[in-house]
Amino acid sequence: MYSLVDASLNTLYTIKWNICSDEKMSLLEKLGLVQGAKVSVIASYFGNVIVSVNGKRIAIEKDTAERVKV
Repeated sequence: MYSLVDASLNTLYTIKWNICSDEKMSLLEKLGLVQGAKVSVIASYFGNVIVSVNGKRIAIEKDTAERVKV
């Protein structure tokens, strides 16, 4: 199991779980980053990542990306 920070680029993963504050969890859910969602890391810059989920590109800060496990 990897965090999004450690995930390989352009590889399709399934989100297993995430541990975030309620506020961030709510935001991630609205963006489609929920358990079971298919996600791939498109780019990584100093730990911050850009992911593709449900046809959308989403930028995620390093702290949050470390808490999303795939």
